[in-house]
Amino acid sequence: MNHFQLRKSVPSLRARLACRLAWAAAGGLASIAALSGLFIYGSGQAFVLMWAAVGLGQPLATLLAAVAGLGGLLAAGTLLRVLSSPAPRIEGICLPRAAAQEFFRLLDDLTERSGVPAVHCVRITAEINAAVVQRPRLGGVGGLRTELLVGLPLVHSLSPAQLAAVLAHEFGHLAAQRCGWCAQGAHLRAWWMRALDEASACVPLLKGVIDRLSAGFCADMLRLSRLEEFEADALAARLVGA
Repeated sequence: MNHFQLRKSVPSLRARLACRLAWAAAGGLASIAALSGLFIYGSGQAFVLMWAAVGLGQPLATLLAAVAGLGGLLAAGTLLRVLSSPAPRIEGICLPRAAAQEFFRLLDDLTERSGVPAVHCVRITAEINAAVVQRPRLGGVGGLRTELLVGLPLVHSLSPAQLAAVLAHEFGHLAAQRCGWCAQGAHLRAWWMRALDEASACVPLLKGVIDRLSAGFCADMLRLSRLEEFEADALAARLVGA
């Protein structure tokens, strides 16, 4: 495969893989939500039977119904805990525009040239790295809030042109992979990964099955990550030059 064919095939392959994994994540999350709803409904029915058994003076039936109801609530609570596994906290100090006007002019230029919405917040971190993080405004739902994380050691170790290239790479992620439905798909994939990790810890009896499922999904996510990096590099080269 020559260079031109590679440039044409990577975005297409990345888009198909991202879509498949996003739908798989959405299906998994919906299944957990539906199963927890079924447990809550079954628990309610069990408590109805328990009160009926109490009225009829049937202690054994009362005990069995109470155990079933409590077991259903415990199962539903575990599933809801898995579903509500929180995302890692975003670290860093929010950088005001007035403190780095030249830096923000560079961001404005990259935003305009890449055709993506402006980031909501720039955070300075202690890592030699840069990243774009998107999280729903209301926890697990709502519009996505975009934050740019830039490591101060990274800034001090690069020339202005190199820093522009790194930032262009991050904006390449936004332009190609984190707009509209693609951004929501990335959120769903990350949410499903957290749910699988939490399920493995909360349901030890199913740990082996869950870990095997996680391994397959993680392998595909790693493959997707590599494709995304190549695509972001290609877009960055168009913005700031190869």
